Amino acid sequence: MTLIQDQLTVTYADAPDLDYAYNHFEPRVHNTLIVTLPGRGYLNSHPMLHFIRMMCSQHEHDVLAIDYRFQQEHSGFEYEDMPTLIIETVQAIRQAAADYEEVVVVAKSLGTMIVPALVGEIPKLRALMLTPIATSMADIGDTPALAIIGTDDAAYVPEKVHNSAIVTWQVYEGLDHGLQLKGNWAASLRVLGDILTQCEAFLFEEE
Repeated sequence: MTLIQDQLTVTYADAPDLDYAYNHFEPRVHNTLIVTLPGRGYLNSHPMLHFIRMMCSQHEHDVLAIDYRFQQEHSGFEYEDMPTLIIETVQAIRQAAADYEEVVVVAKSLGTMIVPALVGEIPKLRALMLTPIATSMADIGDTPALAIIGTDDAAYVPEKVHNSAIVTWQVYEGLDHGLQLKGNWAASLRVLGDILTQCEAFLFEEE
């Protein structure tokens, strides 16, 4: 089999086309598409998402990496732009996922706010929610999920942390919104490895 480092071009009715990085195996090994949804400032090139994409390649899974329009065009982003961002992202995922049986979304911060819009749009969906914000966890309903957050993250609300048969929370003491321990690179690197191990177990639990 061969890993093809490709691009998915999506045509939008009221805006220029966008190209998304789409790495896939020929012939296809797994019928699950993994999609990364970065944060506003935490990009696909940042450590957590970079290593998750590397992990997916090692497990021979196809990956669609979303870079939002404001990231591709190096423009500003305001939260009033969120409805358009959601529409564009959902369209891209639907186009890419058309002939896959399952989609697993890896969402960081801003990206977690897009996941609820996929519920009902994607027949079989799972979500890895990294530092979920606002009401994103409540809004994904019965979607199987792993949520990861630190206690020094402004988005951390202890009252919202509820494990269930389909949702698991991993709460790390002292981690900030970047899933790091401020001022301690060595400890941050160690905890990164532990988090990635948790992510790997969730992403590829059925293998």
